[in-house]
Amino acid sequence: MNKRILFISHDASRTGAPIVLLHFLKWLSNSTSIKFDVLLPEGGPLLMDFEYVAEEVYVWSKHVSNTSLLKNTILSKSLKHFKNRKQQAHLVSKLSNGEYDLVYSNTAKSAQMLLTVNQISSETPIIQHIHELDYTINSYCDPVALKRAIEVSNTVIGVSKLVLDNLRENYNIAQSKLELVYEFVPEVKIPSGSTDKVKASLALEKQFVIMASGTTIIRKGFDLLAVIAKELKQTRKRNFKLVWIGVNKNKDLFHLVKSEVDRFDLSDVVSFVESVPNPIVYFNACDLFLMLSREDPFPLVCIEV
Repeated sequence: MNKRILFISHDASRTGAPIVLLHFLKWLSNSTSIKFDVLLPEGGPLLMDFEYVAEEVYVWSKHVSNTSLLKNTILSKSLKHFKNRKQQAHLVSKLSNGEYDLVYSNTAKSAQMLLTVNQISSETPIIQHIHELDYTINSYCDPVALKRAIEVSNTVIGVSKLVLDNLRENYNIAQSKLELVYEFVPEVKIPSGSTDKVKASLALEKQFVIMASGTTIIRKGFDLLAVIAKELKQTRKRNFKLVWIGVNKNKDLFHLVKSEVDRFDLSDVVSFVESVPNPIVYFNACDLFLMLSREDPFPLVCIEV
């Protein structure tokens, strides 16, 4: 009988942890006979990619807080059948009947959902994968839920030695329960002519191109962009362009930094690019990559560059 795994991701955003999970699931689909489903608290730009590789993708409203509501808040794979109770109850039935051989929780942010799944299927072995360090856990996750999730997990994977050190220090995890597995990116072929197209679209042909990348948050150092650009412009010895890949123009922090760029008269040396499916094509067009993160457990972008 084929093994079946339930993977839990905190969302389908085009960010590090979901991207790593998606790469792994593609490999699992192509290289093994293992069957798997994916459970998400919310969707995102990678939702269709998850649907393509998984047998089923269940999207759970982020407002759910207890097991009794589960049947009313699991959506079907296509998100078009919100009131299809048969599809909504499908995952609950699978969990209750012990149809999964393993539950794999991909981030600390998935801890609360993992605990709910564990209440329904308490005998199923669990792997808890941790990508986050202390600041992120305390700012964006639920440390109490994470502690409990770690307790019910059979194995806890950390993506770097820093992550494992933090888990040992703050969560008192036995060494025998911890595993170090570095993150990875697949090899990507750069389409011929794509670099020239990127440079042309951003007017970079005669510039020394400096790129940074990440979500529009303080942890990634996005707030430092205008200050750095101002200093470079004042002291520059050559023409340059500073480009940030992956901005979210709906965030307050973006509008703050954009206002600083305008106020300091930096629009000629700063460009913003929203999230793109293949950022490596853009990275290939840069001369220097600028890593501004205040905290990063294992920045995939440095590998991609």
